[in-house]
Amino acid sequence: MPMPGDGAGPPPFDAGSPPFDADRVERAVREILVAIGEDPDRDGLKETP
Repeated sequence: MPMPGDGAGPPPFDAGSPPFDADRVERAVREILVAIGEDPDRDGLKETP
């Protein structure tokens, strides 16, 4: 049975962690796609979560 902190699941919640910034993550992923030569606006990637 997995125990907290044994690496078998997500890390425990840390109230001191900065909030998740979805817009910043989206911009970063878009930049990575461009950097590897991908078109982030192509049909196969549009609306991909």
